[in-house]
Amino acid sequence: MLSVNGQYVHRILDNITSNLLKYADPAGDIAVRFVRENSMAGLCFENQVLPIPVSSESTKVGLPSIETMMEKMQGVCRIERPEGVFRMTLLFNTAKE
Repeated sequence: MLSVNGQYVHRILDNITSNLLKYADPAGDIAVRFVRENSMAGLCFENQVLPIPVSSESTKVGLPSIETMMEKMQGVCRIERPEGVFRMTLLFNTAKE
């Protein structure tokens, strides 16, 4: 069981979906996996990035806002960018029973 702020999670998933539509290579798959690390659990999103840079219409606030909301929920947002790939892992504390 995870303890989360529903409004934050909705905004985070909305932001991720928007970013995938803008920046993911439509020729590649988008992988979404459930992950568990120590006392945390969550989701990992991974996709190939567009080979040609998109226009500079980005406001550059999406990823920092996700990180801020995750911090407010005592969660972790880990972003990795191995060559040609974008990976975001969101980890939430698991509720103690």
